Amino acid sequence: MRRDGVVTRRAVIAGIGVAGMSLIGSEDCVAQEAADKGRANSSIAELKLSDPIVDIGGPFPTLLRGAKVGQLILMQISYRIATSVPKSATIDLSSKALSAVGIYMTPGEVAFLTPERKEAKIGVGFLSVFVKAIDKGRCSVTVKVTLTDDTVKDVPFEIEVK
Repeated sequence: MRRDGVVTRRAVIAGIGVAGMSLIGSEDCVAQEAADKGRANSSIAELKLSDPIVDIGGPFPTLLRGAKVGQLILMQISYRIATSVPKSATIDLSSKALSAVGIYMTPGEVAFLTPERKEAKIGVGFLSVFVKAIDKGRCSVTVKVTLTDDTVKDVPFEIEVK
């Protein structure tokens, strides 16, 4: 389900369960099913899982993440569920290289399926931030997360689309 750092739709669903279906637009799923049966020749976005996961409290890595035009990029933000948790979030983009798709609470970390054992993170929740690479260029992404205690956390990402 992994092709050179790209996760297919089935891998996402396997990684986060049936809830993964809501993370991808129903039009893409219908087009994917038709393409799987050889009945369609449509362009479907590749899902790029962009590591590492960023903790809502920082530190924020000064990492330039890469993507290709047409890819759907998934960035993850972790937060402690014992304290104030997210109640809303928005995506701010610095350029038109990316288009905001949405922010979703996921029941666990989205990860590549590998033979190596991965430890579960107990007491941690995850926000999955989806953006689509529209055009070549560099774009700063700021996810503004409002917590239940009304504090606002700005979580930065930097992406270069080639």
